[in-house]
Amino acid sequence: MNTTTDFYIGGYVGSNCHIFIEDNTTYPFNTKDRDEYGIALFWSNNSFTDSFNDLTNSTTGWDTNPIGGGMWEYIAFIAPIWDVANSYAPNCIVYYNGGFYYADPGGTAIVPGGNNPSINTNWILLDYLKSNDNYDFFQLAITGGCNLTGQTFTTVNKHCGDLSFEQTSCLNWTICNTTDSNMFILVKDSAGAAVDITTDASKSFDYYIVPAEDCIDITLPESGVYIIDICHVIDVVDSYKTIYEFCEYWNCYFDITKNILCNDTDPCCEPCDTSSQKQNEIYRLQLNKMMALMNNLKAKISYDTFAYWNTGIVDDTRADLLEEINDTKNKLDDIIIRCGLCNGAQSNDVVTPCGNC
Repeated sequence: MNTTTDFYIGGYVGSNCHIFIEDNTTYPFNTKDRDEYGIALFWSNNSFTDSFNDLTNSTTGWDTNPIGGGMWEYIAFIAPIWDVANSYAPNCIVYYNGGFYYADPGGTAIVPGGNNPSINTNWILLDYLKSNDNYDFFQLAITGGCNLTGQTFTTVNKHCGDLSFEQTSCLNWTICNTTDSNMFILVKDSAGAAVDITTDASKSFDYYIVPAEDCIDITLPESGVYIIDICHVIDVVDSYKTIYEFCEYWNCYFDITKNILCNDTDPCCEPCDTSSQKQNEIYRLQLNKMMALMNNLKAKISYDTFAYWNTGIVDDTRADLLEEINDTKNKLDDIIIRCGLCNGAQSNDVVTPCGNC
């Protein structure tokens, strides 16, 4: 029964951010009905280096609440109910009277002889609290020659939309909590360092508190890429939000465009004096530079959005991509650092940022 092509489980994220697992098997399965089996469930987010278990043999599904967001793996093991008429080889697992029992591999064949697993010392009762040990026992049943135990897999991406984000103006955002408990956010730059933001929200360590059924207003320090960890519990990330904030550059871009297209000067500038012609040349030069850089920026942001949707993971490939986005951002900073490039001034002495034009 190691290859169980007709034994299935499925999972989904509920409205309370719990992951629900259902037994989707059609019974009878291998000639047995559901009440002739026990099913144990295990889950992990690190390839079962650490694991959690539910040994309740639920017939209605499992309501799990793994701490943390991202991808969770689930494995269900199905084992027959102990039968007094059967003998069992070492490494086999049976279900009996609310518990799973593992056949001690120190023996040969176990002949129950009327002694059920609870009073037969050849059986080991799996401890509900020892998830990793239990998982190892089930793996031994699968790989150790017992053909009575089967397994099936599923994965669930735990992403909970408990916070909403709305941009209210340049660099300013409103974050609302739709749950009935406090939530926490950690704002990081593209290098993963915590960022101080302007807000009236209370703070716990580096985390800002978003109160239950309430909103907070935040102001980001500057344009750039921000990765926000969203948590129900501090240091345990449920989901992520990536903000690409480049409003200052769009403001400057539109200012230059309006100065070229929306003034009273003839577009060809035939009646213009030399100074006006020079100013229009500055406009066009800076606008062309900004268009090239911003098209490059939009392309990299689009790639990052699709490749790393709803994830806070920054692997080497993404780190290089975010560094390229920052390099483009820094070049745009060089262009708009003088408000003169927005208003056509030809002096290099003006240092007012474009956002204030």
